[in-house]
Amino acid sequence: MNKPKISLEEQAKASLKSLFAQTVTVALGLIVMLVVTGGNPPGWLVTAFFFLGIAFVAWREAIRQSELKK
Repeated sequence: MNKPKISLEEQAKASLKSLFAQTVTVALGLIVMLVVTGGNPPGWLVTAFFFLGIAFVAWREAIRQSELKK
């Protein structure tokens, strides 16, 4: 089975769209965290959110890369 090749431009657009969606998702999570804590979150929560945001982006990119390989 031959998989259709996508152009470099299409790949760049897909990557940018994915990056934008991930950025919006993490930003919304940050806003929710700030609203829930009244704008003064404890340090441990900010640190946990930071690492969860990194894990989320890495997870979504792994999914996107695996879908490209199919």
